[in-house]
Amino acid sequence: MSAIEVKVPDIGDFKNVPVIEINVKPGDIIKADDPLIVLESDKASMEVPAPQGGKVLELKLKVGDKVAEGSLILTLEAEGAGATVPAASAVPSPTPATLAAEAAPATAEEKPAPAVLEEDKIAGRIAGPSPIVGPGGTLADFGNVFASPGVRRLARELDIDLTKVPASGDKGRITKEDVKAYLSGGKAGPAGVSGGAGIPEIPAVDFSKFGPVEEKPLSRIRKLSGPFLHRSWLNVPAVTQHDEADITDLEAFRKTLDEAGKVAKPKPYRVSLLPFLVKASVSVLKEFPDFNSSLNPAKDGLIVKKYWNIGFACDTPEGLV
Repeated sequence: MSAIEVKVPDIGDFKNVPVIEINVKPGDIIKADDPLIVLESDKASMEVPAPQGGKVLELKLKVGDKVAEGSLILTLEAEGAGATVPAASAVPSPTPATLAAEAAPATAEEKPAPAVLEEDKIAGRIAGPSPIVGPGGTLADFGNVFASPGVRRLARELDIDLTKVPASGDKGRITKEDVKAYLSGGKAGPAGVSGGAGIPEIPAVDFSKFGPVEEKPLSRIRKLSGPFLHRSWLNVPAVTQHDEADITDLEAFRKTLDEAGKVAKPKPYRVSLLPFLVKASVSVLKEFPDFNSSLNPAKDGLIVKKYWNIGFACDTPEGLV
């Protein structure tokens, strides 16, 4: 066993990038590609993954520290490692635009939706209410508050007025946790949607009274997706449509693609019916654009979207995502 140093990899032309989250602590056993820290530049949030598995011996930084390529993150106890190993590439948080591009490449007329904030890295972004609009119809930028670009994006997505959010960060800085705490408190910005505010909380239950229990921490993706799913459930009408269609020819075509994918090099893949269903849904939304619209903040008109952002549930080793 030997200790190796894990450093910040090539993150592009960025210097003094703040650390906004640390996902590990001394004593943790991690695997290769597990997220170690989250950095936030002026352009994007990005996770730095572990280059290999092992045990975290010592953290060399804290939230708020500013780093650059080559900065030491932590020391790791691993087998068969030299004094130093190359760090894995930092990867931006996946977005629905990325997921959609992997599932079904967009055609010339179907341009992918713009990249969205880090909190949307749930499987398929759940559309939220319209963003806060400032005087003159411009998008609110909260220029008079101390907050990072990621926090501003999060506030706009959640329709929260940052000028009303209490700050807990250094020097009066508003953090993402402040925004989430403000949201969970049932407060909404002036243009926000107040749906679900009157629903009482579920009383705490001591389940151990009824039998053995085990408490497990939520994964990062579940903690991020929970508020979005809850808000969607309370505010977006759920509709189920049943119909029949003859997909004999489609299924035959799918099987030919699937068989080709099984032997593809270097990485075999499978083709399910899902991409075809997404493509068919987009075709329907093009024909009936009102289904791809939202009420404007004044509730006197529709915002018809010229893009198509479809989410789906996927069974993964970490559960349904």
